[in-house]
Amino acid sequence: MNCRSCKSSKVVAITAKCDDLCTTTDLSTGKFQEGCVPTDVGIGGGDYLKICICFQCGQLQGKFPLSDEKYKTVFGKVDEKAVTKLFQDAISKQK
Repeated sequence: MNCRSCKSSKVVAITAKCDDLCTTTDLSTGKFQEGCVPTDVGIGGGDYLKICICFQCGQLQGKFPLSDEKYKTVFGKVDEKAVTKLFQDAISKQK
């Protein structure tokens, strides 16, 4: 398999079993979910994290970009108050 982006052959498949110990975080909003690996977003699903990455350019392989509709299905609506509190707490811990 060659990289979709740079065509390099340095593509590695990574599979990890994490049962229900997976945490996914939207870094732009701070919204997170804990439990199983989200399904239908290109990273495996259920108990298994499955990704392919190019070690030449760093590009994740798969069916990306993810549509806004699919993204909202996985991560839900953003709670702006919760995000604000998350950032305020992070800033206060740095002081």
